[in-house]
Amino acid sequence: LNNVQVNQSGSYTATHTNASGCVSTQMFSLTVNQQPSNLPSPWQTADVGSVGATGSASHSSGTFTVNASGSDVFDFADEFRFVYQPFNGNVTVTARVPSLTNTNAWPKAGVMIRESLNGNSSNAAMLLTPSNGFNFQYRNGTGAGSTAAGNASGSIPNWVRITRSGNTLTGLRSTNGTTWTQRGSVTKSLPSNAYIGFFATSHNDGVRTDVD
Repeated sequence: LNNVQVNQSGSYTATHTNASGCVSTQMFSLTVNQQPSNLPSPWQTADVGSVGATGSASHSSGTFTVNASGSDVFDFADEFRFVYQPFNGNVTVTARVPSLTNTNAWPKAGVMIRESLNGNSSNAAMLLTPSNGFNFQYRNGTGAGSTAAGNASGSIPNWVRITRSGNTLTGLRSTNGTTWTQRGSVTKSLPSNAYIGFFATSHNDGVRTDVD
């Protein structure tokens, strides 16, 4: 196999056509070792989607630092760095975004609930950008287009939160981490077992943004 590139463990099919035009296929499994990190258990980190530059994440004294490339988190598929853990049932994820390198008008950092680690996964996110404030957005099915539903002015640093209660996903913002304002909500059927965490994308694929 030549020039095979994947960024997620799983099962794949290799196809080969010989000089006579005969096609053969073979299934194989591949385990991808992510970059080592010092994240506290149960947190894990990985690039989601075909990012142009490998990201990273680290942890020190209660603060996570994320270094991320990626074209965007929106439209039909995402490219970003994710710091995540699996969860089951209802959940609330809160984060303060203290800084974000302005690599584009729309670099994004925030919190996310995601059905899978595939780039086109169903998801909902509450995010913050340096130039365009807060936004709540979601993808309502695998491979579907994304919807932005809750833009509001805001600057960095600031707070973001996303909650899941049954099939209702809600995004909220705060300027002090105490008083919260809802920015959007969507009803969607996610499996009980999904992924939560925080993310960043540079919106300038191949160029990394930093979130501290």
